[in-house]
Amino acid sequence: MSTAAAAPTYRLFHSPGACSLAPHIALEMLAERCGVVWEGVRVVIADGANRKPEYLAVNPRGRVPALSFRDAGGAEQILTESTAILQFLASRHPEGGLMPSDPIAAIRAVEFLCWLATTMHQTGVRTVFRPERFTTGTDPAAHAGIAEQGRITVRAGYAELDASLAGRRYAIGDRFSVVDAMLVVHYRWGNRCAIDMRRDYPNFAVLVDGLRAIPAVARVIAREGVQVD
Repeated sequence: MSTAAAAPTYRLFHSPGACSLAPHIALEMLAERCGVVWEGVRVVIADGANRKPEYLAVNPRGRVPALSFRDAGGAEQILTESTAILQFLASRHPEGGLMPSDPIAAIRAVEFLCWLATTMHQTGVRTVFRPERFTTGTDPAAHAGIAEQGRITVRAGYAELDASLAGRRYAIGDRFSVVDAMLVVHYRWGNRCAIDMRRDYPNFAVLVDGLRAIPAVARVIAREGVQVD
């Protein structure tokens, strides 16, 4: 995180280990690569901080991440949803190289992010973590069934992903992109779903090991205080 005296260009509202970890990594990369000045605001979901009035004034949906920035006229804007934030940061700072320059590769990166955000997050990981939110019933057996189906979805998706990552250092092209930032999140989530990611998805594990060795990525993981494996 930049400690420069200049006013921050961005404020990122994030919670440790949430999908906000990906834009957190992206901002750290941009600070390192092109001097972007930003600051982080911790909104710890586990403590219910995302439901407090001060954060609901930022994002009434009570979700992280949220990104505060100023438009060309100087007015503050709030952008939500990790996929949108990642694309916004990459397009606003092309010199940071967080999206491929080739148009086809760039749209493939967007395709990848959309799949991770929908199939893998909302119908996969989220149903494992919060099955009660996908039914009106209170039967624990129903919750267990929802969570198990979510785990099946996660396993199938990560198997597909693992096969595509064989021999690759990065998800798209030959340079770190915002897709890689989100893959760090998903690898961690897979372990939290009680899946042995290193054993079951070795190509995914090798890629994430390489990403974690990047100083900017390592700094963010340490700052958030989360376990990846």
